[in-house]
Amino acid sequence: MAEANPPTDHSDRLALQSVGALAALVAELDELQTRLAILSDWRPAVRLQAELSWARAQIERLADAWGAKLVVALVGPSGAGKSTLLNALAGREVSPTGLARPTTRDIVAYVADEADVQGLRARWGETHVTVQAEPEAVGLTHLTLVDAPDTNTTPSGLAALARVLDSADVLVAVFSAHNPRLHDNLTFLAPYVRQMPPASVAPVINMVDRAPLDELRDTVAPDLAAALAREWGLASPRIHLVSARASLPNAAFAPDEAPLHDLNEFADLRAWLFESLNRASQVVDRRLARARRLVELVRDDLRADVASRREPLQEAGRQIDRLGQAVSAALTETLQEGAGELRGLHLHAALYGRLAARWWGPLGWVVAVWGALVRVAAWVSHLGSRGRLARGADAELTLDLSSLGQTLDEIYARRWPPVADALAAAGFEGLRERRRWQDETQAVHDRLQLEGAQAISAALDVSARRLAHPLLQLLLNAPVLGLLGWSGYHAVAAFVSGQFLPESYFQNAGIALLSVWAGCFVLLQLLVSMTVRLGLRRGAARALADAASWRLAEALQAQLDLLLQ
Repeated sequence: MAEANPPTDHSDRLALQSVGALAALVAELDELQTRLAILSDWRPAVRLQAELSWARAQIERLADAWGAKLVVALVGPSGAGKSTLLNALAGREVSPTGLARPTTRDIVAYVADEADVQGLRARWGETHVTVQAEPEAVGLTHLTLVDAPDTNTTPSGLAALARVLDSADVLVAVFSAHNPRLHDNLTFLAPYVRQMPPASVAPVINMVDRAPLDELRDTVAPDLAAALAREWGLASPRIHLVSARASLPNAAFAPDEAPLHDLNEFADLRAWLFESLNRASQVVDRRLARARRLVELVRDDLRADVASRREPLQEAGRQIDRLGQAVSAALTETLQEGAGELRGLHLHAALYGRLAARWWGPLGWVVAVWGALVRVAAWVSHLGSRGRLARGADAELTLDLSSLGQTLDEIYARRWPPVADALAAAGFEGLRERRRWQDETQAVHDRLQLEGAQAISAALDVSARRLAHPLLQLLLNAPVLGLLGWSGYHAVAAFVSGQFLPESYFQNAGIALLSVWAGCFVLLQLLVSMTVRLGLRRGAARALADAASWRLAEALQAQLDLLLQ
């Protein structure tokens, strides 16, 4: 029997569950959308993007029609007996039958109320729809049965059939026992069946009473099962063997049309439709399963595209790795040479600019003045030098990268063609053009201009922190401060005791103080020079090598990594 209208709290619970499940599926589509957006150079991604947009629209349509009844479409070729089967299910004639072919050109809907097809009419457009309403019908509480146009009908009929299939939640695929494997029928329906969960496709062999029983069981049914597995991907489907004509009320046969046997699973089919499916929970479950299937289709197609190109993708990855190693080695060599050729005056100016902000005490004053003088000298020397830049108080340095373009062009001539060929075989496009390589090398140049200066600046910061260590500042400032304090103490003590120190005392004290002050600063300069010659150049070279240790065409590499995950 049909399920009565469920309690309100049960309906609310189903609605909440469905809303959450649909939101999760939309989130999966969003994740796929993000991944496909990364694959901007991969040809199949364009088709997959379109497929994903279609799946999203279908899920939105399902959400809009969530409260509508489950649409069960009877589909099949002309002569399969769809209309007779619908009449048998209804217990009366609701869909016309006849000898003319195709019999079903329009859509016939069997409903409990004409309002059940109001939303469907909008989807079906101008197609002629015959509605058979039966308010007291058993089994239509949550179902709408639709007799769809034949799969071998006129072009307008096929267009109407496509609209029915697009709005169906369950397909009852009807085949004739005389010729169940109509390949045109299987081929036409295959794309629509692929969109359905397997449990929502019910194959039916009609007119089984006209085929010998042993032939039906040994040949007809197994052959159809094999064709469904091959063409539709349905593994071991439950095939109902029915005789719709024998199931009509007051069925009568001419003597030469008497059934060959009494095998008829019509009652099982009817119970499945009007009892198992005719439930509010089934409406939710079937539509959620349809939405999940749509998401799975996009994922399956993406996996299939990747699987068909796995070897070319792996080869492209290897080619990109080799290219990256060659480019990284060339960049490292160029940048290390650039770091080694940095003039000492510029490095001193940059380093003293940082030390001036860190040093305190008497030596800090000298460092500030000396740093300003060195920066002025570096600026003057820059007027006659090439490719060196010292600007601002921090004296940020950049490298001369004029030779980098020639190096990358040589790599392009030797290394890029096999990479482009491998990427093209893996499904990437637009990579053989020289413009693409020029875009990549310009990105290299721009990035290294930035990261080269940052690498040198980072090395300078490390050196400045070491040279401005508090213990070192205390050690070098202490002699000056100590001598200054000692001289001042004696001068004050003599004044308090009424003694007058000779003028030579102050001259000698000043000379001693300046000598100690200068000696401490010279010692600091020696430390700075050693740092520039040894630690700073090495640190800058290491930092620049790290800046160069990334791969050219890393956007392509990111796409390959994503596809091969």
